[in-house]
Amino acid sequence: MPHARCFRATKPNPKDQHNFTDPESAHYRGDLVRQISEAIVHLNKSKKLHPVLICDEAQLLRHPALEQLPLLLNFDMDSSHYLTLLLAGEPLLRRTLSLQMHEPLRQRIAVQYHLEGLSREELDAYLAHQFKSAGVSQPLLDETACQALYQATKGIPRKVNKLVMTALRLAVARKLSLVNEGTLLDATTEALL
Repeated sequence: MPHARCFRATKPNPKDQHNFTDPESAHYRGDLVRQISEAIVHLNKSKKLHPVLICDEAQLLRHPALEQLPLLLNFDMDSSHYLTLLLAGEPLLRRTLSLQMHEPLRQRIAVQYHLEGLSREELDAYLAHQFKSAGVSQPLLDETACQALYQATKGIPRKVNKLVMTALRLAVARKLSLVNEGTLLDATTEALL
């Protein structure tokens, strides 16, 4: 089995951030891209490793950062693929990438996939799985609460998780053994969904 190394980016120190419009910063940026490019080629050729760069929450990347990504994908490698780039983000990412200024990056995207929210049946299965994983054997939401949950979240798991946690907290505070529609609607207001 090949070795995998994970390098996790952390929140940058504000003192280390660079102004991408500053000519001096442009020199730094070019040097940094060259260094990264050399490291990628070295990993491929010498170590026989294929790096994968994963940018989660990529909708938060600023335009100058997105404009630099094609440089990592096409240096000395139009015929070979030394790096796999995976951009994951919310729908805003798709809209951002559709801008003309990101055409070079869009041209290098081989696969796009947009996840839809869960269907109502998938939501029920998801809830059952989550509750079972937590050691809960009986339902914690009644049928009307499940329907209200689906309508409020459109089946998007992150929203489902947030709303269910808020509804469960409210149910405990109200000494309810089962989340009902009213509690779920109150949780919707409290969770700002």
